[in-house]
Amino acid sequence: MKYALPVLSNQYLQIKQKLTLLANLKEDWNGDGADIPGKQTFFNAERFISGLPIDVFKNIKEEDINLTPYGTVVLDFQNLKKDFISVEIGKEKIGFFTEFISGPNYRSEGIKIGIDEIPREIVPAFKGLMA
Repeated sequence: MKYALPVLSNQYLQIKQKLTLLANLKEDWNGDGADIPGKQTFFNAERFISGLPIDVFKNIKEEDINLTPYGTVVLDFQNLKKDFISVEIGKEKIGFFTEFISGPNYRSEGIKIGIDEIPREIVPAFKGLMA
């Protein structure tokens, strides 16, 4: 008997694989002198996604996971209504903003990354995305 992972679990694994791929890029990965995020940044990104509810993963694709030239990781989530959350994760801090079609928008810059928890400031944004 063959076993198959649930679809959402496969999406989670694809996100982790994309982060691993990005972690193996070299300095100047974009040809313009871009910094590569350090190990702590990738650790923070993986810890962040592992703390999200599994339902959230239907709102992100591999191509929505990118690096900035400043050494941070960006995760962009979008639902079928086109509500959007962009999360930027760095070595010590996390920031995000939303562009919701209806409902309030949220924004935060430089939230200190805690241990094993999603910053509480971002919770209403994900609740809005999932509504």
